[in-house]
Amino acid sequence: MAREGSGQGRHPFPRWRRLGRPGCAGARRRRPGGYLHGRLLRLVAPGAENARFREAFAKTVGGRFEPNFLAASAYDGMALIAATLAKTGGKADGPTFMKAVKGYRAASPRGTVTIDAATNDIVQTIYIRRIDKSAGGFVANEIDRYDAVHDPVKN
Repeated sequence: MAREGSGQGRHPFPRWRRLGRPGCAGARRRRPGGYLHGRLLRLVAPGAENARFREAFAKTVGGRFEPNFLAASAYDGMALIAATLAKTGGKADGPTFMKAVKGYRAASPRGTVTIDAATNDIVQTIYIRRIDKSAGGFVANEIDRYDAVHDPVKN
C-alpha cells in the first residue's frame, strides 16, 4: 500500500490508496478488495456503551437496519445536550450552554469523545479499515485507529 498525503497538510492521518490505481474514482466499477478507509464508528466494538446504543437503535427502528456513523453522531449529540442541560440546571441560552460544554467528556459507542475546551471542537477516534473479500462478499476489517483526533480541517 502507498500512503498519500492529504494535499493540504491539514489531516492528522493520511489518505490511503492502492499502488497503480487512481484514488476512489471508479471504485464502484472495480472490486473494492484492498482499499482502505477511515470512519468514526466501529459497530463491532466491545463494551457496554456500544451494546446499549445498538440495543436502543434496534428497538427504535424495529431491527430493520444497522446503525451508521450518523446515528452514532446523533446519539452522542443528544447525550451532550442532556449532560449540558443537567450541568446548567436547564439554562439553554447560548453563552451559558457553550461555557458548560467546554471540556465535556463521555463514553460513546465509537469510543471516548471530548469537546476541546479551547476550540469547542469534538475530539474523537478514527478507525482505519481495509476492505477484504470473504466467502459472503466484502467485509471492512479494522487495521488501525487514531485516538483523540481533533478536527482535521482546522489543524
